[in-house]
Amino acid sequence: PYVGGGFGCKAGVTMEALAVIMALKVPGYSVKLRLTREEEFFTTFVRQGLIAKTKIGATSDGEILAMKTEYFWDAGAYTEYGVNITRASGYSSTGPYAIPNVHADSYCVYTNHPVGGAFRGFGMPEIHWGIEQIIDLLAEAIEMDKAEFRLKNCVREGSIIATGSKMHPVGLSQCIEKAAEAINWDTDEPASAPHKRRGKGLAIMWKAPAMPPNAGSSASVRFNEDATITVSIGGQEIGQGAFTIAAQMAAGTLGVPYEWIRIQGPIDTQFSPYEWQTVASRLTWSMGNAIVAAAQDARQQVLELAAEHWDEDINDLDIQDGMVISYRSE
Repeated sequence: PYVGGGFGCKAGVTMEALAVIMALKVPGYSVKLRLTREEEFFTTFVRQGLIAKTKIGATSDGEILAMKTEYFWDAGAYTEYGVNITRASGYSSTGPYAIPNVHADSYCVYTNHPVGGAFRGFGMPEIHWGIEQIIDLLAEAIEMDKAEFRLKNCVREGSIIATGSKMHPVGLSQCIEKAAEAINWDTDEPASAPHKRRGKGLAIMWKAPAMPPNAGSSASVRFNEDATITVSIGGQEIGQGAFTIAAQMAAGTLGVPYEWIRIQGPIDTQFSPYEWQTVASRLTWSMGNAIVAAAQDARQQVLELAAEHWDEDINDLDIQDGMVISYRSE
C-alpha cells in the first residue's frame, strides 16, 4: 500500500499487526485498531531522549584537532530499534567535520520510560542540535567567523571520517558558501519593525542510518523491441516516488524520453534484483546509483554499435531524446 515512505517508525513490529490478524478472520469487512491512551504508551514507540556530553578543541587559527563525546540514550523499558540509533549516533558523533582525533562512546540505557524506537532522522536531529551549538561556541571563543570555521573543518571528498571510511564526493563546502551568500551572511539585516530583530544562523549536518556494509542495490536495464526500456529494481514503491525517480534517472542517463521507461513489477525477491531494504531514505542514492551504472553500461553498448556501423569515433557520438547523434565536424 502507498503509505508514503519507509521511515524509522515503521521499522519495528507494533500492535498494528493485530489488525492484520483480525482482518483475516472477517474477510470483506473493514478492520480498525483503536488504542486507549494507556495502550499508546506501552504498545507503540516514542523518540528517545538524549543526554550528550561533548568536548572539542581547536587551534587559534581554527583547525579542529580533537573531539570527545558521550551519548546516553533513553531506550525506555526495552531496546527495540533504540540500540541501532545508539550505534548510528556513535558513528556520526563528529558531525560532518574532519577531525583527526576522536573518542566517542554511545550508550543505550534501559529506563522506566516508554519504549524508544526509530523516528525520522534516526538520532541525527538530536546529536546535531548539540554539535552545532558547540561549534558556534568554539568559533566565538577563537573569534572566527562561524561560516569560515565550518568551511575550514567540514568533510570533503577524500576525508577520512571517524569510522575509517573515505568520504565520497559531497559538495558540502560549496553548499556552505552558497547558503552564506544566499542569506547575505556578512551583512547585518535591519529591523523589520520597531522592537523586532532579525537573526541569522548557519548549521550543517549529515545523516548516517548505520546500514551494514553489504546494504547495496542492484538494477538491470533492458531495451525492448519497440525501443522502450525496461528497468528492473528491487526497491519498492510505497508512495514515496521510488519508481518515478528510478525512471527519471534511467532516462536522464540513457538520453531517452522519460515516457520510454518501464519499471518492471511487481517487485518480488525471487525475481527482482537485490535490494537491501526500502527504508532509511536510501533508495534515490543507493538504488539510483545502481540504475545509473546499468544505464551507463547500456548506453556505452549502443554508442559502440553506432560507432562501428557509421565508422565514427565513439567520442563524437551522443544520445539525445532517444536518437544517436554525431558531433563530428566535416
